[in-house]
Amino acid sequence: MELIKKIEILKNSPLFNLSLGSKELFHSNFWEWLSIINPSDTLALFALKKLTYSKEQKIKFEREKNNIDLTISGDNFSIIIENKVKDIPHPQQLEKYWNKFMTDNKNTSKKMVFVLVTLFEPVFPIKNWEIITYQNIADKLANFKIEKLEHKPFIDGYRFMISHLAQLVNSLPNNDSYDFVYQFNIELFKLLNTLKFQDIYIKYRSSRLAYFVYQFLDNKNLGKIIYEAENSEELAVGTIAVNSSFSNGKGIITFEYKLENNIFIGTQIEGTQYRHYFLFRNKLGCKISAEAMREKEIWFNKEFRKKGGGNFCKYEKDREYTFLYQYDEIKKPESFKWIANKIFDDMQFVIKNKKQILKFANQSDI
Repeated sequence: MELIKKIEILKNSPLFNLSLGSKELFHSNFWEWLSIINPSDTLALFALKKLTYSKEQKIKFEREKNNIDLTISGDNFSIIIENKVKDIPHPQQLEKYWNKFMTDNKNTSKKMVFVLVTLFEPVFPIKNWEIITYQNIADKLANFKIEKLEHKPFIDGYRFMISHLAQLVNSLPNNDSYDFVYQFNIELFKLLNTLKFQDIYIKYRSSRLAYFVYQFLDNKNLGKIIYEAENSEELAVGTIAVNSSFSNGKGIITFEYKLENNIFIGTQIEGTQYRHYFLFRNKLGCKISAEAMREKEIWFNKEFRKKGGGNFCKYEKDREYTFLYQYDEIKKPESFKWIANKIFDDMQFVIKNKKQILKFANQSDI
């Protein structure tokens, strides 16, 4: 099997094993070392378009500056590099970095180039950033000029490693099916675990599902829908926020409707659980409201019992938030389309019954 072969190659790579300690920092450190050996060819790794500069010009490489992995600067240009190996790109994060750099450098005459280096290409449209994959870097390293022979094994080994890492990504299952749960694909996840690669794979597939459903909902006239909102509390009432995250080895895909300030209702998929939830922030009465809705079988199921007893599962933190939910089991890999239709039905129900749900939500204030 081709996938097993690629995994075995990476397991036997010394550089890959060294990279596992601090994946993104490892690569940034290696790139900085390349810049000491050959600044101009290192610059060429990250410049999609040719930059004009004199040979006498000193090129400066800086790691971890202003939360950016690597910055390359010359007299008339700056390349801002965000590196994603153990995580996936998020649109709000990229936009925030771009806005900060453009604001901080609004009076500069330098050409500003923003480069996203990533193993997994983003599932969403990218504005203001150029995309370079690890395979792109591996291909360019073939032309990297090496003056000292003792450097060659390290550069060849690094090129070999990132090329096979990129090939591994391309050989992984990536269809429109919710099959990226451990129970549905045990052998695959056992293999990925040997490389400590299962987390990033689940993050990527979760983001693909989230964006698929976001696009589906966005064409259904449900009102304002935001993909990967950084802070749902700041969104307008009536907004649907679509987010993907990761916790305890599982992808979490959330579809949240803002009923009013501090009160949210939504659907969440985590592992094999398909959840309906109620979320109160800085507000008491979540359990009273949810119990009343359960009695009327609105959003919540009267027959549900969690393991160990109780009508709801919950997360809570003092008075900051209370998150109550019930769930159905997802028993087999379902298509993204099946999930999108189910989410659409849920959001349509919430919008149609918003006034009634808000009465339940606010009854603890009476």
